[in-house]
Amino acid sequence: MKIAAHTAEKFSKNPPDHIRVCLFYGPDSGLVEARFKQASLAIVPDLKDPFCVTELSAERLKDDPASLFDEAGAQSLTGGRRIVRIKEVTDTHHKPIESFCLSPVGEALILLSAGDLGPRARLRRLIEQQDNAAAIPCYLDDATHIAQLIAENLTAKGITLSKAAEEYLLNNLGANRGVSLMELEKLALYAAKTGHLAYTECVTLIGDSGAMMIGPVLDAVCLGDAMALERHLPRALAAGNQPIAILRSLSSHLLRLHLVLGLIHQGQSEQIALKSLKPPVFFKQAAAFRQQIRLWRPALLADMLGVVLQTEQACKQTGSDAVMLVSRCLHQIAANARHIAKQAKGRPSPA
Repeated sequence: MKIAAHTAEKFSKNPPDHIRVCLFYGPDSGLVEARFKQASLAIVPDLKDPFCVTELSAERLKDDPASLFDEAGAQSLTGGRRIVRIKEVTDTHHKPIESFCLSPVGEALILLSAGDLGPRARLRRLIEQQDNAAAIPCYLDDATHIAQLIAENLTAKGITLSKAAEEYLLNNLGANRGVSLMELEKLALYAAKTGHLAYTECVTLIGDSGAMMIGPVLDAVCLGDAMALERHLPRALAAGNQPIAILRSLSSHLLRLHLVLGLIHQGQSEQIALKSLKPPVFFKQAAAFRQQIRLWRPALLADMLGVVLQTEQACKQTGSDAVMLVSRCLHQIAANARHIAKQAKGRPSPA
């Protein structure tokens, strides 16, 4: 069974009784972990209960496929449904999971977590094709989901934000659900007494987090600044940002540039076109974004989006070096930016 992204949250909080296997996968490892935990708590409120919770390692499942059946068929000594949790599964675990889906035993719910499995991944395809199993996608948060997180973790607690602070969070959170939640929790604790957050406070408290380090990478790529890219990309990766998460952020950034350029080519002014973006461009990043608008052209941006998509597909191949592939992709796009900048300088100024 394939679960739609917009219903994934609801499904995770209340998995149907007939479902025997849940697979949580996607580029946002924090969201994978969050929904994996949500589904676990929906069945067993106390995850430390040894009679109802079994942690089965991916290595053991691979070496001893029968262990899945043994754990799934075990009975809880205290009553209630059991869960068997297996993290970091891959296509190499396809066979025992397929055997279980076709001939399930016991009553336990099998919960699986994985990385970003592509549509052709054997494990994902298997789960999507079974009536008693569900594949739950965990994609990067967009502006709507980030706004919802802000509302749930700040606004609902009576904490207000200045306009600049809200724009900063909308533009800089989202690369990882787990990181976003930790940063929002930090902000909530800080503002518990005052009930308000200003822009400078948000930057001071979370400006050095991993989620905030992708922005400089995107600007370096789209402005063709190779030295800045060499400086910022390793920092973003070291801060815990996954290579595919960086690619998804770059894709979103290129799409925003493409949208604005399309509106400008239709006759809108740059200022009006920029106002169409949701979330709006953060004022601290506006100058760099305008510079990129004036540099790029829609056709070439479309080509670069294709490069990003091809790189993401390559990253999902077994045995691929995602860091190397992403670095090559980013430098390729940066080289194109430098090339068109050089061409622009060589053109005569209009009379």
